[in-house]
Amino acid sequence: SGVSVPHMFIVVFVIILPRYVDYQEVLEAFQALTPPQIVLMTVLGAIGWFVSGLLFVALIEHLSALRGMTAYLILSGIGASVPFGPWNMGVVWVVVRGWGIANQPATSGIALYGVINQLGRLALPLLAVAVLALTGGLAANGGPAVVIAMLSIVVFFLATGLIVAVVRSDRIADWLGRTGQRLVTWLMKRLGRTGSPDVAASIHRFRDQLGEVIRRRGLLALSATILGQVVWCGVLIV
Repeated sequence: SGVSVPHMFIVVFVIILPRYVDYQEVLEAFQALTPPQIVLMTVLGAIGWFVSGLLFVALIEHLSALRGMTAYLILSGIGASVPFGPWNMGVVWVVVRGWGIANQPATSGIALYGVINQLGRLALPLLAVAVLALTGGLAANGGPAVVIAMLSIVVFFLATGLIVAVVRSDRIADWLGRTGQRLVTWLMKRLGRTGSPDVAASIHRFRDQLGEVIRRRGLLALSATILGQVVWCGVLIV
């Protein structure tokens, strides 16, 4: 690990990024900032980090807000620097376990982080259309914005409805398992492959392991991630 991580940073920052990012332009942009602007962006960034960490707090019982912020910094820092795999999730899990959080809440919370985070992003276009309507910008930008918002909110409700249905209903979970199994088996045959994953068992494992967290903390977690996304929108605007 001590050898591979520096090599990965060299690949990312020396070989890959210079093809798309002009480091000189980045340096000049930083040099053009005034001290008050640097202070303002630092404060807003710290607020964004703190608010984004609240999703971990909502999903993992007994995790403090400061440690939630730390977990978010680890997740986003490694995820943005080391591609080709969810290394950041594994590192966050090790750190959270090191803070004394039991295996089950740590694993469930980190597993649900990605799901809830994506659902929160799907809700953002609808909020954007609402802001455009309130500020009078809907007439000029309403066409594409409304289409994107409608598509996103349809996917949001479908995904949320499926998760809630799996968690609350044995019958629906069984039906989704059977239907998913038939689709996967058909697809594997079309690809010429033998055998297929047990979709029904996976759905039931999801419900057994994560269903309780969703029932007790799902709405709070979704609210936290939407708030975090809105805060970062404010940071980008500033």
